Amino acid sequence: MVNADAVEFCLTNFIGGANFVGVPHKTIADRLRTLRGYAVPKLSARELAKFASIAPSHVGLIEAGGRWRISAQTVWRLAGAFGTTMDWLFAGAGVGPAAAAVRVRIDEARRIARKEV
Repeated sequence: MVNADAVEFCLTNFIGGANFVGVPHKTIADRLRTLRGYAVPKLSARELAKFASIAPSHVGLIEAGGRWRISAQTVWRLAGAFGTTMDWLFAGAGVGPAAAAVRVRIDEARRIARKEV
């Protein structure tokens, strides 16, 4: 027997089906692009990769929808870079972070990165 919730989850996150209640982003790729866009200036994929300690190409693959299997560690690192939950970033569950909070977190990460150079 097929679990209807599992089917809806797959359609929503991997094929682009219906949105989760209260979340305007269908996939992890949509949520990452939105979060990167909150920064002023916009956070580049290379910067995000550095802040999350993952490869820049990995960010590009996820955002392009070419990365179907994303490890929990990668989701944890990306969520940590933006100060959001893994549940929201991966599945759109719950409430996403406020744009202002993301900006503050990214600005702080940029200040730290400048000091390291």
